[in-house]
Amino acid sequence: MSGSEGAIWTTNQIRLQEWLATPRYDRIPLKQERLAAELGVADKTLTRWKKLPGFMDEVRAIARGYLKDDLAEIYGAISREAQKGNYQMARLALELVGDLPTQGTAPATQTVRVEYVNDWRRDTTSV
Repeated sequence: MSGSEGAIWTTNQIRLQEWLATPRYDRIPLKQERLAAELGVADKTLTRWKKLPGFMDEVRAIARGYLKDDLAEIYGAISREAQKGNYQMARLALELVGDLPTQGTAPATQTVRVEYVNDWRRDTTSV
């Protein structure tokens, strides 16, 4: 087993990675101690594995894969919330489709055009 790029993980280590990539309340078993018992190793062994180089990177890669499977539902939820008037979700939806630059990606120098519109409450012709 190697703990670097292209690592070869044992079956038990892969099981731990998949378990860690699963949302906390969806994990079976719920506790790491129980998982260790199921795998026939000490709980400290699982803790040590999590510290191996590249181990948690693999957990994140597995979690991203799970997220990709749910993208249609996620986009649908964003759309529904945006349609209900949720400003943050509307902004996120526009960023995702490219109609609004994501925060922090705007160029440092921007030109802003300001238009003054006649205020209907005040007659500017008599001033």
